[in-house]
Amino acid sequence: MNAASEESLHDRLSETVQAALAALRQSFGEASIPMRKRVHFTRSVDPEGRVGLQQQEQPEVDLEPLAFPLYDLLEKLPEAEEFLAFVMADVALDGIVRTFEGDLIEDVDTRRWFLRQWTLLPFMRYYLGLRTDAEWNEASFDVIFPDLVRHLDGESLPIELLAPLDSYTSDVGSIELGEGISIVALTDKELSAIYDTWGPRHTFGKVVTLDNLLAWTHAIKQETVHRLSGGQQAEGFPIQDVVTALRVLRGSAVTTSFTWRRHQRYAFAQAANEHLSYGASSSSPFQFGNDLNVSAEDAPVIKLLSE
Repeated sequence: MNAASEESLHDRLSETVQAALAALRQSFGEASIPMRKRVHFTRSVDPEGRVGLQQQEQPEVDLEPLAFPLYDLLEKLPEAEEFLAFVMADVALDGIVRTFEGDLIEDVDTRRWFLRQWTLLPFMRYYLGLRTDAEWNEASFDVIFPDLVRHLDGESLPIELLAPLDSYTSDVGSIELGEGISIVALTDKELSAIYDTWGPRHTFGKVVTLDNLLAWTHAIKQETVHRLSGGQQAEGFPIQDVVTALRVLRGSAVTTSFTWRRHQRYAFAQAANEHLSYGASSSSPFQFGNDLNVSAEDAPVIKLLSE
C-alpha cells in the first residue's frame, strides 16, 4: 500500500469509526457496553501430586452480544457505505481487496460484504476491546491501524497451531521435531484462553471442561504462516503425523480432538474470530492403549516416526 493510499485510508476510516461509536452509544442509551467476567486459571500440585485449579475473574467487554448489532449498524451506517465506496474507488486499495484468500472477487456487492466483514467489523471489535467505554480515542485507533494495513497488504502472518494432547505426560518442557513442529508444555495462560473460547460459553463442537484443563499438560505446536492475499499453507497435517507417531510409540492411547489457531504478531485477525481450525485428530489405526509418559530419550524416535 502506497503512502498516499494509507493516509487516505487512515482519515476515512477514522471518520467511519467515530460515526459508528456514536451510533453504538446512542443505541445503548443509558445502558453500558455489555461486560463479562473472564476466568484465569492457575494450576497447583499438592504434596500427594494431585493437580488443582485456582480461579481469578477479571471483567472485560463482552463482544459476543455485540456481533449482530455491530454488523447491522455497519450495514446501515452512511459513513460506512461511504468508506466502502472510497476503498473501491481507490485503484491501489481496490486492487488489494479484489483478492481474498487467493480468490479474485469481481462482484461489487461481494467485495462490499468482505470489506465490511473482514475490515470494518473486526476493526470495531478490536477497538472496543481497547476502549470499553466506546468513546473515540485517536491513540487507540492508531494502535490498531498499522495492523489493518499489514492485514490488507497480505503480509505473511506467523501463526501457531496448538493441539492439546490427551493421555500424554512428560517432564520434558519442549521436544523439537523440526520444520516448525514441536511438543510443548501448556502454560496457565494458554489453558485459560482455550477454556475461555471453548468452555461452557461455546455452543457447538468440542466443549472444553475443567477436567480437560486438569488433564492437559502438553500440546503439539505447529508454526506456520497465514496470508490474507495469496492463500495460506496447509495446516494440521503435521499435527496428525505426530499424533500417529505418539500412538505407535509403545502402543499408546494419545489423541487430540481439536486445534487452537492463534495469531502471533498482531491481533487484527484475532478480532475477526480466526482462532480455530478442526481436523487434527489422529488417523492412526490404534483405538486402545495406555497413557504415554515421554522422556527426552524418546524425542529422536518420535521425530523419526512423524517424518
